[in-house]
Amino acid sequence: EALKKAKIPGSDVESITITTHPRWLKVCDIKQPRTGLEVKFSYVHLAAMVAYGIDTSSEKIFTDALAKDKKLINLAKRVKVTTDERYNDTTQSVVITLKSGRSESIRHDLSDRVPMLELEAGLRNKAKGLLGKTQAEKLWTGIAAIEKLSAANLSKLLHASQSKSKLQSKSKVE
Repeated sequence: EALKKAKIPGSDVESITITTHPRWLKVCDIKQPRTGLEVKFSYVHLAAMVAYGIDTSSEKIFTDALAKDKKLINLAKRVKVTTDERYNDTTQSVVITLKSGRSESIRHDLSDRVPMLELEAGLRNKAKGLLGKTQAEKLWTGIAAIEKLSAANLSKLLHASQSKSKLQSKSKVE
């Protein structure tokens, strides 16, 4: 998020330091992911992806090829993950040091309230990544008109979204 807000190109990043609660190391600290699934649980690789502007909201992006991307691997080697017991489970901080020597830092707590427009933008992006653009827009149109929808139409809308999501999950397994 700090990289996005600061509009820093990944090629300008010298190093990234992520600080989190120690419990997350058991879950998210795969240093050298070999598969797309392992990338999802790799602080270092995810940080490199964000630095290079790769949208992590879509399941489709997490391929085995992504785990082998040399540009990402090179930056991931310069990502350091540290812990702080004083952090709660939902707090993280990131310090990005640029090749110029300048640094940017951000601290984020997932339990903090997010402005409604920012929350909606994130949810829309996630829905698009999971359902596809057309189905996500149908879902958002339905949400905007929820007070006017009959129970039957709301059920159809939710069922269509759920069916699309199940089909995408099934095709990943095959």
